[in-house]
Amino acid sequence: MRNSKTAILLFSLNASQEAMRKKLDPSIGYKNNERLAHHLIDHTFNQAKQSGFPVLTFSQQDQLGQNFGDKLAYAVETSFKKGFDKLIVIGNDCPDVNTQLLLKAEQELNQKDIVLGPAQDGGVYLIGLHKKLFNKRTFSELPWQKVSLSTLWQQQLLNDGLSISWLQSLADIDDLDDLKKYYTQNTHQPLASILSLIVEGIGFLRFPAHLAAYLCRVIRGSMSLRAPPLVPIAL
Repeated sequence: MRNSKTAILLFSLNASQEAMRKKLDPSIGYKNNERLAHHLIDHTFNQAKQSGFPVLTFSQQDQLGQNFGDKLAYAVETSFKKGFDKLIVIGNDCPDVNTQLLLKAEQELNQKDIVLGPAQDGGVYLIGLHKKLFNKRTFSELPWQKVSLSTLWQQQLLNDGLSISWLQSLADIDDLDDLKKYYTQNTHQPLASILSLIVEGIGFLRFPAHLAAYLCRVIRGSMSLRAPPLVPIAL
């Protein structure tokens, strides 16, 4: 176990709720969307566990508040109350969040006041926080789930005189177009915990034949990354 004062907070709906909120492909039905959401969650959970840090998960039944900001702020506050000094907060919809990136975030958090992973849609896929600098009200009132989040947050932090470490910009997956684009651009990455779903009978999400064949080869040669069921909303 690494530094016990640092934890990873996985904030997410469970797979069934994700499937209702975010239909990645309506044509394949609710159950297959649920399976896809479950694979995304499993992949993120496994990468977090492999970091060696404690992993805390907050599902919808754990999330208290009137809106997304309130619920996320409550999850962060509750996690800090468990005795941790630093938190790395992630969601479930960015497949490129891996163990190495989480370790880098923790290293950067030793040098900076806050660490942010900017999503290509204007949001953030990762947040690194110090307990001593966390203000629940200010945090909850940020423009969550808006394309202006990273820009406005940066300005606020600079106005407060706080230092920021920016990680690489990554794509998250909010719809079918995002999913297709991701795998078209990242066919070299054997993310078995997600790709196996495509091979298991949902029509390859209408991928081109050559890409479908490639995915089959990847899965046959990959080890399962399946994790125990968990209840981990995208940030």
